[in-house]
Amino acid sequence: MQFTRRQIYDLVWSKPLNKLAAEFGLSDQGLAKACKRYDVPVPPVGYWQKLAYGKRVEHPPLGSDKFDDDAIVEVTTGVKMRPATIVRSDLEKRGPEPTQQIEPKTNKPDRTHPMLSKIKKGFDKAKDPDDFAYINVAPFKIRASPLQSDRVITLIANILAAASSENWEIKTSKDGEWELLASEERIELAINENTRKIAHTPTPAEIRDNQRYSWNKIPEFDYLPSGELKFTISNGSYLGVRTNWSDGKKQTLESVLPGLIEGISIVGAARYNRRLEREEQERQWELQRQREAERRRLEEIQRTRFAVFKEQAKQHNEAQVLRAYVDRVKRQLDQLPQADLLNVQTWIEWAEKSIEDLDPLSSGPPVLMSEEEASRNSWRYREQ
Repeated sequence: MQFTRRQIYDLVWSKPLNKLAAEFGLSDQGLAKACKRYDVPVPPVGYWQKLAYGKRVEHPPLGSDKFDDDAIVEVTTGVKMRPATIVRSDLEKRGPEPTQQIEPKTNKPDRTHPMLSKIKKGFDKAKDPDDFAYINVAPFKIRASPLQSDRVITLIANILAAASSENWEIKTSKDGEWELLASEERIELAINENTRKIAHTPTPAEIRDNQRYSWNKIPEFDYLPSGELKFTISNGSYLGVRTNWSDGKKQTLESVLPGLIEGISIVGAARYNRRLEREEQERQWELQRQREAERRRLEEIQRTRFAVFKEQAKQHNEAQVLRAYVDRVKRQLDQLPQADLLNVQTWIEWAEKSIEDLDPLSSGPPVLMSEEEASRNSWRYREQ
């Protein structure tokens, strides 16, 4: 698949890499590698989230000392998100494939990495070479006998050597351990030696204890290391991609090492895409929460304003009734004795002042309560 640098630049800045790569049947890793090879800048992590929230984002220009804008970019199929399903009928037509030892395509392994030294010390501490050693050196969890130590260390050395060609990052974590990042996602790995079951031969002590104490059962079988290793990507089983490779009758882990290394990249890309989906989902949830909060806020403001409106109308109607009553009293002033006139006039003055204080229209026409004031006074009208 071919594009000019300008074309691919416009594409990668128009939508997220994972979505664009999916349209072309590629992986985002493969597309990112092509962009890096031809000096095409791509959006950094978090760019699309910042853009969605209206935050300021950097958009570097297309420029290069090596390539012009019309240079042709070769985009080849890289790491696929899901291996293609092999139909059973196709296997039957082709027949069994010959077993061959595939030489891993990795850089020369460096056996001096401190991670390997720590793993070796773990094997050296094991008391029984025929029993399992349990070693936890992040990102690896290992259960294998010391007899398999050289195989385990060589496999891990080859995996570490693949980091540069696969664009992984191996760095020291906060707790002094190591992290393997593929597509910026942490990968957890396990190497386990399978067990073999053999009939248990009771010891004299077991026979004696069983005769003395009926609840002391003699085990029927012993489970010993089998020499067969299994490699697992521990935190990728939920993604629907391959996460297990094992020694078998016609293959060894060493012979499938290229697929195993590719599998780590696949899991990293899948976890990255899943994280983007989760972040987008959380962003949509947050937008929904904000919209709901805004709806409730506006609803509360409307309820408060309307409650004040009804209260003002009620006060005005009450003032009208009181004014009518005072007017009736005024019409009777001519009929009152002179001795009572002063007291009644005093009452009329007080009544008219009280009506003026009661009637909201006495101070002028009403104005719409501000949103801030309505929110501040909403607690007064929540029961209405």
